Amino acid sequence: MISLPSILKNERDLYEGDLVYYFRVIIKYATNLKNPYHNLRHMLHITWLSYDACIYYRRQLSRKQMRILLIAALFHDFDHSGKVGNDQKEIKRAIVGLKKHIQKQDLPLLEQITELIKITEFPHQESLSALSLEAQILRDADLSQGLSDTWIQQSAIGLGVESSVDPVKMLKEQISFYNNLNFKTVWAKKKFTKKKIKDRQQEIREYLSLLN
Repeated sequence: MISLPSILKNERDLYEGDLVYYFRVIIKYATNLKNPYHNLRHMLHITWLSYDACIYYRRQLSRKQMRILLIAALFHDFDHSGKVGNDQKEIKRAIVGLKKHIQKQDLPLLEQITELIKITEFPHQESLSALSLEAQILRDADLSQGLSDTWIQQSAIGLGVESSVDPVKMLKEQISFYNNLNFKTVWAKKKFTKKKIKDRQQEIREYLSLLN
């Protein structure tokens, strides 16, 4: 498995340039690094997944499109307040951070990066079928956090804290979330199979049985 530092340095020369500058910006200036859910791990995880999708779609996405996608992934929750309920406001905060710190060389890409960040607003404001491949990748990656190895800390606990929902109730809500989980890209459907989703639901039920 390719490491995040390798992705940030673009050691495989997959996309244009590298992301080292933006990683430094996030570590130095982002105010959400320690949030329960919308934290550094979440932003980096979504970037890692987006890179994985770039490898899958390397014959369909240009190097510039990949750069746009990866910058959007890094910044999509920049300066998140750590409170769930007004995602439109959170998106605006992320875009302000992007505009403040964007490299001069990426200014021509600013509008495209901004539009990608906007599609992560939840509840979703635009149908997946109306989105570009890059936008579909980013949204699929963002939705898949609950299928990561750290899901119980990130989703059941972290997202619960940000939503003011106790862990048991959050676990129950996760089952419903997975029932309605619908990935758009072929990449996501292959990576996050229906079996994996069902297995996660069964794992949640086992946790709940221990808590009864």
